[in-house]
Amino acid sequence: MILPKTTLGLAVGVLVSAVVGWGLGGAQGWGAFAGFTFGATLSGLSVAWQAHCMRYRPERVMRAQMEGFAIKLGALGVFALTLSMVEPVANALNWRAFLLAYAAAVVIVLPLSTLDLSRLLAQARAPALGSRRTA
Repeated sequence: MILPKTTLGLAVGVLVSAVVGWGLGGAQGWGAFAGFTFGATLSGLSVAWQAHCMRYRPERVMRAQMEGFAIKLGALGVFALTLSMVEPVANALNWRAFLLAYAAAVVIVLPLSTLDLSRLLAQARAPALGSRRTA
């Protein structure tokens, strides 16, 4: 597994959001669960894209990070507009719970992905450092 901390953290987070959503019930519960699930999905895909670029195209890592941020920010705007403008969706999902859980998922990924990506970076640089001759 390439990103074990991120994957495990997001899986545990989705389970916790399901339990919290069950406890809240109704539109608030569904909003919390759906928000965390969408945030976790987009954040996980963003980190996977960064890991892919780090491994195969290291010169594009910063671009991949900015693309992931832009997609998450754009999705936040689309979700906010959808929840406020489309009445059937607004009745099914509480927009406050949705956006709060979405933001929580995105923030939870930051330290976990930093640990995973820095480990991946250290593994990529280790052979290069070990191959130098000092004699």
